[in-house]
Amino acid sequence: MENVNWDQLFYYEDLVAYAKYLACHYSDLVQYESIGRSWDNRDIFLLKVGKGRDNVIVTGGVHGRESVNPMVLLCMAEYYCEEFRPCLDLVSVYVVPVLNPDGYAIAIQGFDSIKCEKNRRMCELKHIPYYLWKYNGRAVDINRNFPCVSWKKKDVNDVAGSEPETIALMELFQNVSSIGYIDYHSRGKQIYYHRKSMSEDYNRDQFGYACLLNAMTDYELVPPKREIEENDSGGNTVHYYSEQFCLPAITIETVDELACFPLSPHYQRETYEEIKLTPFVFCKDR
Repeated sequence: MENVNWDQLFYYEDLVAYAKYLACHYSDLVQYESIGRSWDNRDIFLLKVGKGRDNVIVTGGVHGRESVNPMVLLCMAEYYCEEFRPCLDLVSVYVVPVLNPDGYAIAIQGFDSIKCEKNRRMCELKHIPYYLWKYNGRAVDINRNFPCVSWKKKDVNDVAGSEPETIALMELFQNVSSIGYIDYHSRGKQIYYHRKSMSEDYNRDQFGYACLLNAMTDYELVPPKREIEENDSGGNTVHYYSEQFCLPAITIETVDELACFPLSPHYQRETYEEIKLTPFVFCKDR
């Protein structure tokens, strides 16, 4: 990580290059894989870190403008290779640093980063400044696109599970036998854990993991009544995972609540120190 400038803004291409460097430099522990392609034909890439049988899945960059977490997740992967080698014989961490590469590119570089003219125009018609862009390269919010109990149709053209990014993650969930999932977002330094659609026993376990994460990060627990905000359409990554597999799934919101978009790169180092151990929370009983 000494090669990482924490104050730098990283383009999507920088993330790909760093991920491939890690796969080459730590070839005994790290595998680089493509799990899909975005609408604009960008690679949705994955790093498998470790050789263990207990698999943890983590994602970042679901929302384009949340630019701090993708490089942080890659640095976490490198940290595990350097400092957690014995652990990686038992646990593997599947890291998807930027699930929404088109949205990330827009939020960093503007709408001209979308090569498809039709999709670029569709995005521009939302009349949202590029640095506030949450959506993918077809103007769909990936974190409202997963087919689960909370999903609601808000537009005549809405179809759950319609986007390549959504499909890529659902297929990863199906193909990897995992013990838990964390989705990293920004802002608020908060932990979302409650699932109205799940059983009391499930939520009791979720609360236990959330308390451990609170002890690790000092992030606050979001009350159950705020699981889904009023007028929200639902369809989140973690709800889908919870309902499909009845396994722990947590959303961690990094960065101060009052931070402004575009997020300053200086949040990267602070966020890394706060969350670098969080994927191992599911290994507490192993």
